[in-house]
Amino acid sequence: MKGSGPRKPSSYDQALVSNDVAVLDELFWNSPHTIRYGTGENLYGYAEIQAFRNARSAKGLERQSQTWARTPDGWRVVSAHVSLMD
Repeated sequence: MKGSGPRKPSSYDQALVSNDVAVLDELFWNSPHTIRYGTGENLYGYAEIQAFRNARSAKGLERQSQTWARTPDGWRVVSAHVSLMD
């Protein structure tokens, strides 16, 4: 959503656990500089993150931390780190 304001963190959290790909895609910075370090993969750039997200299963919760930055298109995730929850 170009120029959108910040979403509530709960919207992101809900999208994460329900694998709402459209919301997750919207909230990640569309840049080759965006990174996501996962439990078994390191993804560099929005396109790699988007492709991974579209192929993954929504099963299995993961713990994730994010770094957000305010861009001309609103607040976006620029870096994420994912780990498994025991």
